[in-house]
Amino acid sequence: MEKAISPWAATAVIHLANGDHPVVYTRDCGVFKFDIYATPDSLWVHAKWPKGGNILFRAAYSPANDIEIDRTKETEEGIELSLSSAVGDIKVSITFRGDDKPILRYTTTLKPRAALLIPYWPRDIIIPGKDGNLDGTAGKIHASQVGTRSGFIYASMTRPKAGSFFYLQNLTALADYCQQTETSAGNVVGGQWPEMGFALPPTAEKPLEAGKEIIISDAFIAFDTEVPADEPALIRQYFDLLAAIYLLLPRPETNYQPWPEILDKGLKDLIDSPGCWVQLKGNQYFNAYVSDYDTPPEIMVQLAVLLPLLDYVEWSGAELEVMTRIKEGLPAFYDEKIGSIMRWLPAAEDQLEGEEEQKVPKVMDSWYLHHPLLNLSRLALKGDKVATKLFLDSLEFAIKVAHHFKYQWPVFYKMDTLEVIKAETAEGKGGEKDVAGIYCHVMLQAYELT
Repeated sequence: MEKAISPWAATAVIHLANGDHPVVYTRDCGVFKFDIYATPDSLWVHAKWPKGGNILFRAAYSPANDIEIDRTKETEEGIELSLSSAVGDIKVSITFRGDDKPILRYTTTLKPRAALLIPYWPRDIIIPGKDGNLDGTAGKIHASQVGTRSGFIYASMTRPKAGSFFYLQNLTALADYCQQTETSAGNVVGGQWPEMGFALPPTAEKPLEAGKEIIISDAFIAFDTEVPADEPALIRQYFDLLAAIYLLLPRPETNYQPWPEILDKGLKDLIDSPGCWVQLKGNQYFNAYVSDYDTPPEIMVQLAVLLPLLDYVEWSGAELEVMTRIKEGLPAFYDEKIGSIMRWLPAAEDQLEGEEEQKVPKVMDSWYLHHPLLNLSRLALKGDKVATKLFLDSLEFAIKVAHHFKYQWPVFYKMDTLEVIKAETAEGKGGEKDVAGIYCHVMLQAYELT
């Protein structure tokens, strides 16, 4: 199947194949060579592998085909260029680090001549073949950005078998652009071989301000001559190239926060606010949500608060009466007939009205059994006798459930019958796959305790 490209990539290939473009800067980094030159609409960094592979990085772009290089200034690590175009003044800083596995970085700023809407922007990576034939290359994109996660592409060139590269767009540097235009940096890095990389998020109503300089790209690219032969090699290369770039990312200054003071205020609110508590059968329990008196107390909530309080007491040497209050209510979560702690306080289960699948008496979320057991084991290993009894008395039930479901836990099930209420998180996705890990942890804790 013929590779599909955009008109902007097709135009770029024609410009690059037919034009005589003077090289304004050349850099050798070990076995790699980099040339920088301009076509009518773009400033390019041309990376050349020793085995014949080529990659073009579009460091600047003007849709008016009128890019002019006004000034250049060579630096110790690369070159700085000042460009002019109809859309505004453009500055590009290009640097090179390392030799065996060089890292290219280009940072581009734009100062618009007028308030500027950007309905489209081309991606900044093109893999050209010989004489502009894009079918002359082949490669594999191993991984790329998903949603609002890191803006990266990790890929290998397989024809010719030249090597691999890791591209990372520093999305933090685009914060001002996204703020001004009210756009998201989600899925801005992507594409398909041979046209991929970063494209500015399109603006619909909010323009870039005229006369205000703003970063529109900050790209890091790490290169390697190896094409991974198997999955272990691929994983190793992925982390090596990512780590090399990570060390060069701009780091924010350290800002110190008065955490002890913040903690004391939060602790006071937690203990003194009536919206945090409910009283049942002579015991006090934390609400899962502030002033949520319709939902029965949950054991996971009690323990999720108690364990950090224990850490705080051990660190500070303070004494907290609230810990005694929490511990006094824990035994009431144990169901003698079932032989296990329950998610919901049994004495208040009649409050459940079934508005959600799990808000039904004796229905357990698989995770919600094991997380409290893990926290009980942590307390038990510190010598807490109540926690030890609750943990050990519930252990056989947890093992029975694991055996019944053959270590493939559903989402929800009935505690008394083990009837499955909800088998999968989504159709074809299976049940709660993370339970296996916490179950193993609970069993290891039991081994340590006994």
